[in-house]
Amino acid sequence: MAEMNALITSQTCPTDVATPIAPRPTGRPSGYSEETVGRLCQVIRRRGLADVAAAATLGISKATLWRWKRDHPDLEDWLAMAREDYREAKLAIVDEAKMADGRPDWRAATWALAKAFPEDYGRNAGAARAVAAQSGRPSLAEEMAERQREMEGWVQSQLTPEMKELIRQANEETEAILAQEAGEAPSDRD
Repeated sequence: MAEMNALITSQTCPTDVATPIAPRPTGRPSGYSEETVGRLCQVIRRRGLADVAAAATLGISKATLWRWKRDHPDLEDWLAMAREDYREAKLAIVDEAKMADGRPDWRAATWALAKAFPEDYGRNAGAARAVAAQSGRPSLAEEMAERQREMEGWVQSQLTPEMKELIRQANEETEAILAQEAGEAPSDRD
């Protein structure tokens, strides 16, 4: 190899400095490409899968994914961005959830709280309630009721008089339709 480098250098370079030739990688070529990363990110954005699960759907082994992450540090960032895109899309649906009368859906807000603060609102919050009861803190139900009142107060404070009037009219129309369907006269509410 040294003789070949010397021969190439003597024929192509006017100086005495030898330019080394980089050895070619051995083994089969990597399947890593922008297209593969794009497909991997697309699976994560669409389905919210973990990196390894998303790779498995594309026939990429866990070891290969790990090696790609090691060899291509930006890959971890791309996968994290895809996961955040998935999260944003799903949270947008929750944020846009409305009750039949147009008010924000408190159940969607409660779900979002349970996901953001599982220790306070998640499935295992019962254990936290027991600890809270022993420590003299208000129960989770009391805290949630208070937070719900605060949230409803905030929503009401954000409504303009025009929005309040539209809501009132929509409620009246809904009552009239429901009463008509039930065969009753609409109620006279002031």
